[in-house]
Amino acid sequence: MAHEGHLGIVKVKQRCRDLVWWPGINHDIEALVRDCAACLLSGKTGQSAPPPLQPLAWPSRPWEHIQLDICGEIHGHAVPHHQRFLVVVYDLHSKWPEVVPVGTVTAQAIVDILDSLFTRWGLPLTLTTDNGPQLISAEFSSYLSNKGIKHIRTAYYNPQANGGVERFNQTLKNGIRAHLVQGCTFQTALNQTLMHYRARAMKQRFDKAHRVKKSIIQVSDWVRARRPQRCNKMASFWSEPLQVSRQLGPATFMLSNGSRWHASRLRKVPAPQGIRMHTEQTCRPETPPDGPPPPLPPEPQPLRAPQGPEPQAVAVEERPMRARTRPAHLGDYLTSFHS
Repeated sequence: MAHEGHLGIVKVKQRCRDLVWWPGINHDIEALVRDCAACLLSGKTGQSAPPPLQPLAWPSRPWEHIQLDICGEIHGHAVPHHQRFLVVVYDLHSKWPEVVPVGTVTAQAIVDILDSLFTRWGLPLTLTTDNGPQLISAEFSSYLSNKGIKHIRTAYYNPQANGGVERFNQTLKNGIRAHLVQGCTFQTALNQTLMHYRARAMKQRFDKAHRVKKSIIQVSDWVRARRPQRCNKMASFWSEPLQVSRQLGPATFMLSNGSRWHASRLRKVPAPQGIRMHTEQTCRPETPPDGPPPPLPPEPQPLRAPQGPEPQAVAVEERPMRARTRPAHLGDYLTSFHS
């Protein structure tokens, strides 16, 4: 009877606590409400926990994996009717966006846009889209198949799977809205937003604020790596000297122990003493085995100072002694204890 109203887990628990109790009552009530179809349809069972995020593999080169989405319909008196939809193509490697305003978003219109982009940038290997009717049509699928492009469609109602272009859509709409408020036309607002985004001001400001410098570390250099943790308070964050064995990226290096570190956590140090001495000895030129050893240079003769008259001894005079007298105020006292 406590569950007849389908009020949810919390309300059913409150009712049962006033009437009955048995071991495991909370678990039984949760299982009852979770398996109830009426509670599920009325939204009383709560939401299931989301699965862990699955990051996309970073493409090895530009325009290898792109994402496509349709942004719109955009409403407003400043938006022309023939530009109320924005077809957005986003490159996952370089984060470069391409935006084409159109009035209709049929499959043929999207194919024409892709033809223009592919003529300029080349054919990608993979294209990711959502499940819009234009993007799952036979005409669009046949076009991608003829081009040899792998088509990945995201799960239904899961825009996170197409997160790169979806996040750019938010930035695009915010930028256009801000420029329209300032009195710009729609095309000017679109151009200004794309120009500021493509200029990568974030990288410029980051480099200036952090005073970045190109890494001077090279292969075969000796470095110390700064670890994020240390085993005890008396230990150092810096590792023992290690040699750079390989460069994996613009600022990523592999050390002699097999670990990979970013240049921001490495500090160039001199080679250890034993290795430095061995290197110096190895670099010395050896005597050819066939020829005789080169003659040694004559030993330099020590220079003698010119003979002069011997210095005469100088008599040292004694320092004068001051006259010491008994203080007058001690005249009535016996100050000498010697017999």
